[in-house]
Amino acid sequence: MNKKTLLIGGTSHLGKSTLAQALANRLEAKLISTDHLARHPGRPWKASIDLIPSHVIEHYETLPIDQLMQDVLAHYQKQWPKIQAVIEESVAPLLIIEGSAIGPNWLAPHLNEEVIGIWLIGKPGLIEERIYRNSEYEGRSTREQFLIDQFCRRSIQFNEWIQAGARRYSLPYLEVDLQTTREALVRACLTKIAWALDA
Repeated sequence: MNKKTLLIGGTSHLGKSTLAQALANRLEAKLISTDHLARHPGRPWKASIDLIPSHVIEHYETLPIDQLMQDVLAHYQKQWPKIQAVIEESVAPLLIIEGSAIGPNWLAPHLNEEVIGIWLIGKPGLIEERIYRNSEYEGRSTREQFLIDQFCRRSIQFNEWIQAGARRYSLPYLEVDLQTTREALVRACLTKIAWALDA
């Protein structure tokens, strides 16, 4: 089998890391997260608000949703040269790269039999449920809840952007809902990319 790279994208809290790790274990692949290439203001919650970096608080507290989206898209698009370098330098038979920086709009022209992509799309209600549960939203202060709300709204918009891009370029994607299990996601992904792994 020739050297292959599988790119897994999607917004926060859809299970990209879990899927990528399960696939890496099953396929004996090397795994990399785009989070290790460059950091963007991430999840705005910690055990205490005092532990959240001030620039993260300012980011979500001062920018409206449209600017939060523009900022994160610009950041992710700048990561593509770094992702390309990782792909080109890899000697692993199969490399899996996962992360929100895997955007369909700027990756579509670079996909082929050796570099394949798949995206996770959250169905309505999933992103909110997972973010609010993971952040322990109900126990947070009003200020902390506002930060989480901003992150959640941006994540939902980013999910819509991913879905629109995947459809526009006829790229493979998997829909995830509250009942989707890890095993079901792995099976569905392997079915979608079987043609590339066997090529």
